[in-house]
Amino acid sequence: PAEPIALGLEGRATIQGKTVVHQATAAEEMMQAFAYRHLVPADSLKVTVLARGGTRVPARILDTEVARIPTGGSARVRVALPPTRAFQNVQLELSEPPEGVSLRDVAIGEAGAEFVLEADASKAKPGLRGNLIVTVSGERVPPQRANQPAPAARRRVPIAVLPAIPFEISPPR
Repeated sequence: PAEPIALGLEGRATIQGKTVVHQATAAEEMMQAFAYRHLVPADSLKVTVLARGGTRVPARILDTEVARIPTGGSARVRVALPPTRAFQNVQLELSEPPEGVSLRDVAIGEAGAEFVLEADASKAKPGLRGNLIVTVSGERVPPQRANQPAPAARRRVPIAVLPAIPFEISPPR
């Protein structure tokens, strides 16, 4: 069996044009008095790789600038994705976007994807800025094996989380 190895994580963000890097602290979720859940610092973060698989190519943003989205308008974003051949119905979704910012018109190709970020004029005001997180998921179809019943239904599984996409809502064009 594989032995656990210590893992170190760091977070990166672009804040006011400067890259900020911080080391992550290992933590464990604990329950107190059967009601409150909170994170408690742990000694270390350890992982064990039990089977070969998963993606080997990181997801990355191909556009290096801040996504400037005009109020009531949109901005196109191009990304490189890990291979998605083993998946069907690949979807990209914003994780906890600010009110008025949405993702639409996803086009997935061999080398990656392109999508549109849109700013609703009634909700997203000029000057709003931050980072957007996009999750990528797909449906995995279990393989059919000889002398076995039909595979279970497809299930949606995570493929990747894109690096943070810096954005700024600008006045209408």
